[in-house]
Amino acid sequence: MIAQLDLSFAKDQKRHLDEDLARLIEYLAWCSGWRTARQISRELEINDRYIRELAEASDGQIIGTNSGYKLTSRVTPEEFSEWSARYNSQIKRMLERLQRTTGNWHRRGK
Repeated sequence: MIAQLDLSFAKDQKRHLDEDLARLIEYLAWCSGWRTARQISRELEINDRYIRELAEASDGQIIGTNSGYKLTSRVTPEEFSEWSARYNSQIKRMLERLQRTTGNWHRRGK
């Protein structure tokens, strides 16, 4: 019988992600306007790439744009519309790329 190691990396990572997300949400609640990744990174001492991961894990509570990050609850209708249009455009481009790549993969020489 093979013994399974009880490694808690996933649980620890999830706990830290939840704690960091709560910290970012609290930070954004105190800020007015958009906060850039550089500002957040400097003020919260976290990696700017990690900020994107936190925003993605926020279950829609945080919106990220070229202007920076903001709580969804504080976004104006115009800002939301712009974000939504940009996001839909990105999705469309990614789906088109997926279709082209899939077609090329199916036509590859064996």
